[in-house]
Amino acid sequence: MTVSGMETVSFVNLQDEPLDSLAFKVYPNAFKPAGWIEIESVETVGGIPLDFSIEGGYETTLIIHMPQGLEAGAEVELNITFEVRVPEAQDRFGYYGGIMALGNWFPILAVYEGGEWVSHPYYEGGESFYSESSNFDVWLIVDRELVVAATGYLVEERDNGDGTKTQRWVANMVRDFAIAASKDYVVQKVEWGDVAVYSYHLPESEEGGKLAAESAKLALDAFSEMFERYPFEEFRVAEVHGWFAGMEYPMLIFMAHSLYSPEKAYDFEMTIAHETGHQWWYSAVGNDQYVEPWLDEAITEYIGITYFEFVYGSSAYEDAFDHFIRSEYYSYLGSEADLPLATSVGDFASDRAYASIVYCKGATVM
Repeated sequence: MTVSGMETVSFVNLQDEPLDSLAFKVYPNAFKPAGWIEIESVETVGGIPLDFSIEGGYETTLIIHMPQGLEAGAEVELNITFEVRVPEAQDRFGYYGGIMALGNWFPILAVYEGGEWVSHPYYEGGESFYSESSNFDVWLIVDRELVVAATGYLVEERDNGDGTKTQRWVANMVRDFAIAASKDYVVQKVEWGDVAVYSYHLPESEEGGKLAAESAKLALDAFSEMFERYPFEEFRVAEVHGWFAGMEYPMLIFMAHSLYSPEKAYDFEMTIAHETGHQWWYSAVGNDQYVEPWLDEAITEYIGITYFEFVYGSSAYEDAFDHFIRSEYYSYLGSEADLPLATSVGDFASDRAYASIVYCKGATVM
């Protein structure tokens, strides 16, 4: 369960000051001892080795030292060689039940803001991610039988003749790059205009896989009318094993296996709508998910409810609001103190408080 890789990063210093270091987030270290990332080397494309250190909470910040500094407006290209150990876990980063979920798995550039690199600790119960939009050109060498769902477009695939295949995925102006892969995946496809919607699911989840594709299609239609048209030509929904209901990445969302049963269809459809909504709030419109989680989660939870009005009418909206939002929020207030909506992830005392305030109170405010 290892992923070996090398990434080339082109970075332009857009600040008005020179930088003496670059910072990357290396989130797999938050899964120690079961999972981790080892940085094997860092060098310029010209072959000059650079010193680096691993710092911060959970050892999730890679600091690359620039001895000559990087002047304002200057560009540097770095090669980072690494190896990732994927834990056996039902998580957004983990391998379980024949499915590998690779979320937040590679060194990703941190954000430079207010004269420093932003370096939030990993948050297990939600998101603490913050990244710029970038262009990704990703080459994967995988087992020939592996079915891969990833951020972006599959633009090239070839059989290597040794039991493996090489795929090239390209995604421009996205905040992250995620992968879900399994030899067991079955793929269903539907279309919304010129947008292809793909659902990747296990064989026993055929009905849930169909619902995933159709609900995602309806959500793309709804939110494109409410805000701005979905900016890509493909969208993917992948079944994974997770403690969560769903998890968002650009052009790709993870959905928990536990929701693919018919009796969970209502919760499943709401989660599909919510995670699809993140293609606007988190992906197109970015925010610091650690400091101001309401800017994506509260808005997205609210528009998940408006999805039901768009598709089924006003009474369905009211029912969904009562079921998913109002009852949860007031149940929380029955035993816990209310909190300001604009509260950082790190300031919540429990996962329940985080969910009740940011999601439910947030949707109520919206």
